[in-house]
Amino acid sequence: MGRGIVQVVAESGFEVVVREVSPDLLDKGIGFIEKILTAKLDKGKISESGKKEIMERIKGTIDLSVLRESDIVIEAVFEKMDLKKEIFSWIDNIVKPEAILTTNTSCLSVTEISSATKRPDRVCGLHFFNPVPLMKLVEVIKTERTSEETYRKTVDFGIALGKETVKSKDSPGFIANRILCPYLYLAVQEYADGLFTKEEIDGSIKLEAGFPMGPFELIDLIGIDVCLDIGEAMYKETGIQELNPPALLKEMVKKGCFGRKSGRGFYDYG
Repeated sequence: MGRGIVQVVAESGFEVVVREVSPDLLDKGIGFIEKILTAKLDKGKISESGKKEIMERIKGTIDLSVLRESDIVIEAVFEKMDLKKEIFSWIDNIVKPEAILTTNTSCLSVTEISSATKRPDRVCGLHFFNPVPLMKLVEVIKTERTSEETYRKTVDFGIALGKETVKSKDSPGFIANRILCPYLYLAVQEYADGLFTKEEIDGSIKLEAGFPMGPFELIDLIGIDVCLDIGEAMYKETGIQELNPPALLKEMVKKGCFGRKSGRGFYDYG
């Protein structure tokens, strides 16, 4: 999802510094963005000069210290609390005092993440949805320690990206995933129990509800591993059974079936 965020921010006219953990991952991410922009160029959605300007706004690095002069930082790593807190601690000691630190977490406590910094008043949740260039919604999570100024600036930033922002309390899963995941998990469980095929479920939901994608198509797009991580985090915090991801998701992740990004999920993408 990080590369989608980088693309949207750069397309919106902002200078972007994207930091990855290795040169290989960095090249792959920026290369993917260039590939997407080339496709838009071929379709006449942007000009050659427009593509060039967007790519020139993106600077890649593996050095965290390059973020020093950033006005706003968006963290988008795996849904692992310890990792996020470690990164926020590092960033807090690097960037200027007035910088806003945001997390793209889809389910974890923003309050706990902010506790790893000396500026919890300047920490906010900024949850994008996949695919970022197409999905209009962004959840802005304001903790009890987030200042009104930080919240307002984060909302304004989201609007500047062309997104529709919605305010959420800092609760497990926030708004969308708290409602979405039980629906996805029920579909998976009905499939696992042999009640219906995935094609029957996806087809019925699209025809009945008018959704552009069925639950299995959506899980493959989001990432089976991501859907599993989100559910486990929400269930751990709430104990609500409907938020407990089905065993089938765990089995698929163990087999390396992550959805579209791995070439195989509930459907094959080879």
